[in-house]
Amino acid sequence: MKRLFYCRTPLQTLVVRAIQDRHPEDDYILYYPTSGSIKHRIYFDRLHSSKALFIDYTAPSFSQLATEIIVFLRIQRWLKNLQIDQIAVASIGGMLFSMMDLTLCKPTVVTFDDGALSIDRDVFSYMYEGDRRYEFLRRVIGARINRELIDGALRHYTIFEPNLSLFPKAAICLVALFGDRRPTAKRGPGLGELSILLGSAPQLMASQAASNYHRFMREHAFDVFIPHPATDVKPTVSRAETELAYLKDIIDVWIAEDIVMYLVSQGYTITVYGFGSTALLNLSQVASTVNIVIPYCNEGTAEAFSRVVHKTVSFGFDGGKEVLWGGTRA
Repeated sequence: MKRLFYCRTPLQTLVVRAIQDRHPEDDYILYYPTSGSIKHRIYFDRLHSSKALFIDYTAPSFSQLATEIIVFLRIQRWLKNLQIDQIAVASIGGMLFSMMDLTLCKPTVVTFDDGALSIDRDVFSYMYEGDRRYEFLRRVIGARINRELIDGALRHYTIFEPNLSLFPKAAICLVALFGDRRPTAKRGPGLGELSILLGSAPQLMASQAASNYHRFMREHAFDVFIPHPATDVKPTVSRAETELAYLKDIIDVWIAEDIVMYLVSQGYTITVYGFGSTALLNLSQVASTVNIVIPYCNEGTAEAFSRVVHKTVSFGFDGGKEVLWGGTRA
């Protein structure tokens, strides 16, 4: 079987590697990053394939659609030379994938988790229905619309419990991405506590929730700030240079999950703050010494967390009232 993986984020490369470990093939891999962050190239270079192609990020200068068309024209010849039976994809929302799908003559589709897509009802519903403008364009050019891709998926690989997946028809396969990577803290006294703020995806920062996010950042001090890989924001370390000097070497090139698990292995107790990112969901499952706090949270995100997390998580709705999952109102 000849298979093509289409990746856009560092987390997706981890899922792809886990799938390849289960079903070894010399796969084609196409990586089109969501930002200019160096983390994309770092995680791409860890993939197992002699036939992988990395497309340098191009910031939209006119429109996202125009940029994706330009990117497609750059890779069209490469795609036409492929003989593909199956395409594995997480990010189905953009027109670039639709143009790829057409060029490859609509091969069998296998999907895998793109963040919390498969468990967050609000996000899944939006993706299933698709952006009206893009869905119209897909019909015009004869490409498969989002619901056809989701309904027609042969399998869906998830990093969460299979029974939580919202994919309606695909066979659900678990990829234990972080469950097998629980960090072991060093013996002896702990190094103390660290507070870490995770950056949010551009979609969130463009929404009403951005005001809550910026207010929270102004009102609180954090030892470490890890931006979302889909942005070009720089990370920061506020602790004394001598104490966390080594963190400077990894914070630019690792994703939040890897950074936090490394700090836990060094003996720190971590409290991670964020606004409903997938990294929070992943970290909540891997280490008892990682505490999760979501200061402001919409109902869709809260519902997704309640279905996944089997430990106490602090979160709050509008107004910032903190609630303890499995506990009492604080």
